[in-house]
Amino acid sequence: MKKLRRFFNNPIARKSLNYKTIIIVTYGRSGSTLLQGIINSIRGVRVRGENMEFCRGLYEAWRSLYIAKTFHAKENNISQPSCSWFGADELNPDQFLHQCQTLIREQLIAGHSFPISCYGFKEIRYLHHLDDLPDYLDFLSQVMPNCAIVFNMRSHDAVYASMLRTIRQDLQKQNDPTQTKSLLDDLQRADDMFRDYSNTHPNCYINIYEDLIQGPAKIKPLFDFLGAELNENKVNTTLNKIHSYDVHPDLKKTHSKI
Repeated sequence: MKKLRRFFNNPIARKSLNYKTIIIVTYGRSGSTLLQGIINSIRGVRVRGENMEFCRGLYEAWRSLYIAKTFHAKENNISQPSCSWFGADELNPDQFLHQCQTLIREQLIAGHSFPISCYGFKEIRYLHHLDDLPDYLDFLSQVMPNCAIVFNMRSHDAVYASMLRTIRQDLQKQNDPTQTKSLLDDLQRADDMFRDYSNTHPNCYINIYEDLIQGPAKIKPLFDFLGAELNENKVNTTLNKIHSYDVHPDLKKTHSKI
């Protein structure tokens, strides 16, 4: 009874988040691991790190099912083994989406030791798939129930400088200035697409890395969007904790990493 009374007397304990799942969408060296840590400071939230974009494979599989069902299931002899698309009419892309929900959840949080009210992941591997990014994000919103999409952006010069520090030898070997321009062009295109998608989808939030490292006051709008209480002590502790593998000059005083 004492625990029950404490629960009902504590408005924070009763408050639920606005979303059940969270996806961080960004590119490499954007400070997304720090953002991941900040979001994981919220009670009951577990946002995993990168997973080699395994959901992309699910998207490709669903797309194949959808095309087969939509465009090839109307063959005259579809029910006959002699038809090259035999059985395509019995494929079920919608059922596959529901199966993906279960698969993703179990991969991310199955067997976790404490109650989780919101789960998700961050991924940086989008620059090579910008042509169908909106369709892919639509798919993710279907396989991640009640999904919040948090786009993370950072100064392109800072992104390039961070990449230069981590892959300097490879860049020196290549010595190809066109690759630098291509990268910066891709980053600009990605940011433009992030903004365009966010403008038409209310479940999206644009996070700016340069704001994130300023502290709780700049982070609060993100927490408000998620419907989370901001614990300044937890946030400051996270900001002062090393994340990822390359110290950024802006964070050397606090020992935080991107």
